[in-house]
Amino acid sequence: MDIKNKKLFYSLFIGYIVLMIVLCVIGTIPKGSNTWEQGATFYFPYDDQVLGTEFNIKGSAYSKNDIESINIVIQPGDIIIPVEMERIIYNNEEILTLSTFSTPVSIEGYGDYSATIAMKDSGGIHEYDQVNFEVPKIIASGSREFKMFSLQHIISLLVVLIAYIIIFIMYKKYPNSKTKNIIYAFIALGIVICDIAVKLWLLKNGVFKASYDAFLHMCDISGPLLIILLFMKDSKNRQRLFSMMFIWGVLGAAMALLTPEMRGNVFPSLYFLTFFIKHGIIVIGVLIVGVIEQYRPRLRHLPIVIVISILIVGLIYGANRLLINIPPFEPGNYMFLSYPPTGGSALDILVKLFGPSPYYIVGMVLLAVILYTLMWVIYLAIEKLKTIKDR
Repeated sequence: MDIKNKKLFYSLFIGYIVLMIVLCVIGTIPKGSNTWEQGATFYFPYDDQVLGTEFNIKGSAYSKNDIESINIVIQPGDIIIPVEMERIIYNNEEILTLSTFSTPVSIEGYGDYSATIAMKDSGGIHEYDQVNFEVPKIIASGSREFKMFSLQHIISLLVVLIAYIIIFIMYKKYPNSKTKNIIYAFIALGIVICDIAVKLWLLKNGVFKASYDAFLHMCDISGPLLIILLFMKDSKNRQRLFSMMFIWGVLGAAMALLTPEMRGNVFPSLYFLTFFIKHGIIVIGVLIVGVIEQYRPRLRHLPIVIVISILIVGLIYGANRLLINIPPFEPGNYMFLSYPPTGGSALDILVKLFGPSPYYIVGMVLLAVILYTLMWVIYLAIEKLKTIKDR
């Protein structure tokens, strides 16, 4: 894509990256009654969010001292619910205790409630993060917790597919540089807006978690890389980056869409919307570049793509280990290199085959090679069919 004002583009792009870094740094600073030594935060519910009568209260609690007990206190009624931290189990043995919890709650009456986290450690009992929520009669039964392949999940996936089809048809109908520029600008703007919006939302709700919410996930890195891909001049390096984006963009974002880690958020929360919009845009963006620029994944690019990917994964793995030194005092889980998503994903299969982290990371690399090769075969077959058809 031809950029008329390159200095402006570079300034805006660097500003976007710097802003994301600043927001992530701000997110690591303890908020409210939380301190660098101990603290707790509700992830779900949030103030004024409407809930059904049965749901899981989600949150995080940490302390430099040993935690003796954690309870959720719900008023009115003096309802006290013991909390158990989430754990990573391998071969029936606990290998990691997380700072997070997901505790089932059943409310019998309608009306307004408040919940508080009470944590006891060697320093005494500390109370954190009161939230207020309402249980109205209109939705007083059932659960509003996100479930994979529920109706809202399937609809979200269909919306992504329909969006791609619309963009594909639009370009095929008007295959010119103006249409391309509009599509590329729309994709880049969507990524930037989603990234900024979700970070501001996390900060506003006080639910930013240093071990998970910084700008270090595969799709966080894929966003800026896709913007670079969109605006690079045609070259061998651009084609190599396109091949890399098939692993980092298409395969990574597609896996996130199929097995999302929603932390209890449901439609129409901002977290839910930005998650599906951004990951959908990444998949659409890479595929539409292939359509417009006539690019496809090249098998000869696979070795360099894998080498670069392993280097980046190594750096992120190191960052994950260092994050254990700041609240919530647990290994970071960027790119899910420390443990698979607690809600379940394809990585659970790799854990069974290879073992816990860091061993299943080898499986992730092998899986990337297999899927990339499969995509190369599919593209090659399509090209052969087109050649036969044109004869």
